[in-house]
Amino acid sequence: MRKLAEQSSGAAVEITQAIDTMDTVTIEANEEFTHMLEKTRINLGKANQSRDSFDELMGGINGVSSTINGMQHKLSELKGMVPELEAATVSFASVSQETSASSEMMLESSKEQIEQLKSTHEIGLQLTSLSQSLSDLLMKFHIK
Repeated sequence: MRKLAEQSSGAAVEITQAIDTMDTVTIEANEEFTHMLEKTRINLGKANQSRDSFDELMGGINGVSSTINGMQHKLSELKGMVPELEAATVSFASVSQETSASSEMMLESSKEQIEQLKSTHEIGLQLTSLSQSLSDLLMKFHIK
């Protein structure tokens, strides 16, 4: 009986040690799970920040894309105007050349008119001089 009591006592000690070991393992596992939970929360926070940054980036990309589409539309409109502007430019250049040629002709005509005016003035001066001479001669022959 004594032997049985010793065996029971030994078994109780082993069971107590096993329970203590299980308690220690449970505490360590609980601490490890708590540590893993904290890491998971940190990683989840970083994932949320990454998602927010990505959403912001996508918003910027969408804005730039929209701006580029608007520019492309405006460029298409300008492309349609180019032939009309080109025709207007050619027409303007043609009118400018005609105006320049007309201005040169008017300048030459004006120079000729100035020369004729000078000539007419000279003739007028000569006529005035002759008139004065004639008047002086007539005064000599004046009948009283």
